[in-house]
Amino acid sequence: MKIDLTEKTSGFSILTGDKKGFVSFLSAPIDAYIRGTDESASFLLRKEVPATVYQEPNGNIIISAFRETVFPISFAIKFNGFDFHQEEINTLVMGLGDETIVVSVIEGGTLAPGNNGSCQITMTGPTMTIVLDLMNNNFSKSSFNAMSLETPDAYGPLDYVPQFSIGVFDHYNPNTKAFIRPRPLRLGVPVISTLPTQGVSLEQDEQDYLESGIAPEERTLHFRIVSSRILESGFNEGDLSELKLKLWLPSGLDTVGLPIDVPMYYLGTDSDLGQIGPQASQSVYRASYTFHKEDTIKHVDGFMYMSIYVPIVVQMALPIVFRVSGSGSPGPTPDSTAAAFSTAEPTLSFADNEQVEAENSLKIINKTKNKRKKSNKKT
Repeated sequence: MKIDLTEKTSGFSILTGDKKGFVSFLSAPIDAYIRGTDESASFLLRKEVPATVYQEPNGNIIISAFRETVFPISFAIKFNGFDFHQEEINTLVMGLGDETIVVSVIEGGTLAPGNNGSCQITMTGPTMTIVLDLMNNNFSKSSFNAMSLETPDAYGPLDYVPQFSIGVFDHYNPNTKAFIRPRPLRLGVPVISTLPTQGVSLEQDEQDYLESGIAPEERTLHFRIVSSRILESGFNEGDLSELKLKLWLPSGLDTVGLPIDVPMYYLGTDSDLGQIGPQASQSVYRASYTFHKEDTIKHVDGFMYMSIYVPIVVQMALPIVFRVSGSGSPGPTPDSTAAAFSTAEPTLSFADNEQVEAENSLKIINKTKNKRKKSNKKT
């Protein structure tokens, strides 16, 4: 087993024989890579959690991290290209070719394996060590589990969560996986119509519709959906995805109806579809829906809205501040919670009873001044 750090990203590759697996840190920011050599690299596992990865002489891979936050923090790791054999609390056993690798946290944190080759790491100590231990025994593959998106990945609120690009086309060729004749745009918005789009491979009936200007009663349009992250692994072309395309169809001039769930089918990664890059980084899906000509009763014209449903959890960590005062003075207000973490000049504050006494003293002084003014006037 050999580590490959040449891609200079928040992650690395593992090589054994002709097999290659990828270890990616999903919660890392875009500019996560810090520095590195052929033997070791430093990068961010997520914001405020720098780490170093290197390989020991015995073949084990070590990930050493420390956190700059005052509270425990979590992040997600994704393993692509591995066979997954067994999942336990704080342990993930997976295969790569003829090798068996055990992933575990041995110090300062916990590991919770999820589906689809993902793990959630919770860093509880100031430092943490993750070990990818190489086992040369013949591990039984009878316990192989197919991975899906049943358990969602977790992302921090400031991390790079998945983003989607949706294209609308007149035709889809399942043999070549090609989407044909994109819908025309008006002011940057696709025009959905039962009339066909001008372009290549027009059939005779489509040409007739265009020449006459009379649209057919219905038309099935095809959607190409590209995810900026690989959310599902172990899928084959045509497998039904856990993701869904949601369509809000118009129900009036300025209103939309309840969303319609349209199933999405996995096509492959960007590398599978001929994109050039160091490794697969995007997932591509397809979906289809039949639109109808306006009849002013069931189907009307207007604006349609689209979105992608993804079963993921966005995890948030909020600091809690406790202040103990021997004099009984109150703690900071919610607006000044953040200031409790910063260094500031000491300020003078009164306890409740001290403040009342100070106010009473001020009233007495003011009354004394007023009496003196009156006596001066009389004099």
